[in-house]
Amino acid sequence: MFNISVNRPLTWIFVFVTIIINNNLHGQDVSTFSQFPQNPFQFNPSYAAQNGQAEANIFYRKQWMGIENAPEVGAFNIQAPVGRNVSLGFTAVSNKTILLNTTSVLATFAYRVRMGYGHHLNFGLSGGLALNKFDLAAVANINDPALANVIQNNQNVISQFGFNYQYKNLNIGFALPSILDSKPNSLKEFQEIKFDPFDNKFGSISYDIYLRDFQISPIVIYRALDSQQDQWEGMLLTTYRNFIWIGASYRDGYGLTGLIGVKLKGIFKGGYAYEHPTSDISKASGGSHEIYLGARLGSRDREEEYAVRKAEKDSLAQVATLNKPVEEPIVDDKKQSEIETAPETKTEAPVVTEVSTEEPTVTPMEENKPIENTPEQSPEEVVTEKVVELKPEEKEEVLLTRYYVVLGAYHSQDNAMKQMQILRNKGLTPEMMHIPEKNFYYVFTFKTDNREAALEEYRKEREKNDFPDVWIYRVTEEK
Repeated sequence: MFNISVNRPLTWIFVFVTIIINNNLHGQDVSTFSQFPQNPFQFNPSYAAQNGQAEANIFYRKQWMGIENAPEVGAFNIQAPVGRNVSLGFTAVSNKTILLNTTSVLATFAYRVRMGYGHHLNFGLSGGLALNKFDLAAVANINDPALANVIQNNQNVISQFGFNYQYKNLNIGFALPSILDSKPNSLKEFQEIKFDPFDNKFGSISYDIYLRDFQISPIVIYRALDSQQDQWEGMLLTTYRNFIWIGASYRDGYGLTGLIGVKLKGIFKGGYAYEHPTSDISKASGGSHEIYLGARLGSRDREEEYAVRKAEKDSLAQVATLNKPVEEPIVDDKKQSEIETAPETKTEAPVVTEVSTEEPTVTPMEENKPIENTPEQSPEEVVTEKVVELKPEEKEEVLLTRYYVVLGAYHSQDNAMKQMQILRNKGLTPEMMHIPEKNFYYVFTFKTDNREAALEEYRKEREKNDFPDVWIYRVTEEK
């Protein structure tokens, strides 16, 4: 236990502050873990299975090193998608201080409103129970009226609500981490349920910037504690090739934090954070240490499944509108700056394109061979094209031509989904379409009705994003 001594005035201050905090703080504490980006579900229930994957996460935080029996917090959560838009989660938190040990468990229901790929609104609601245990022997010599009649073991119902909005790389979240009014220093064994949703609040906003192999994420976090303290935190996190991250943050009224971590094979994650206080508490203690471990559970990816279903639906609808079989893929000749133009050719029916009679070389990934995390392995299909100019009297019947900038073609749907994940890690927003006649899945990043725009995007992907095998796929259909 904490040994109180008159020769340690800062210790007295610490104990006093702890008592005051425990007398006013809700039974469901507002988490202050530093590694927010690795698992925002711990702070906001709407983030349950945000990435479409089942995962488990563990946090441990040892605060104010150098002070005996300083606060310790441990947390575990598991989250998983169980339907197209529904996710479930479970959270357990253990919070220990000098006087109070609180253990809480929560079950979470989250729902996603989809407005397109990478564009959705998420809601989450959690409910559970908190068990509070006071160790009054630690302050037996302190005459505090607020603790005189406190029940040493009491329980209270806890609840959370949150939502977040995501549009591509932008994410905005807001949560009410303690909807019910409950205090650990209760005079009853089981506390009455009282609503006080706006006493504690938590907000966040982040944006991911992709520069080749780097992902740079500025994050702003806001906390309101018991309607008495507003706390702001600014964080900057840099991730290299979705493998290693490093960052720093500054928390208003507290101090600086450094963060570092790694992600292995897209499955396991581990991180460490060190907080260096610059407030008055730094006179009595050292910094705080925090450890994070996480793991993906299973291979299902709900967001990839959604993308594939949407792409297949669009592709089948598109193929059904064609008057002739889907045309072979074409690309800009690497030795030319643009597609060659041929003289006019007379035809009885409208003719849009004329492709080489030689079957294009296609090298898709083998059915059971996983792709590596390198864009150069996208298959290459090279066919030269000659565009036929229609005569004036034929132009009214011309078909609509669409161009797709393709970065991969696969017989295996699983390999196509993996390629999409690689492209997303690079900051792109890929889509997929299925060509039933060829049994290929085409992964593309750009589509347009304008040939010049397609060529410009094609050159940009090949030169700036290191995709030398990028090509243009053309489809014609009736207007």
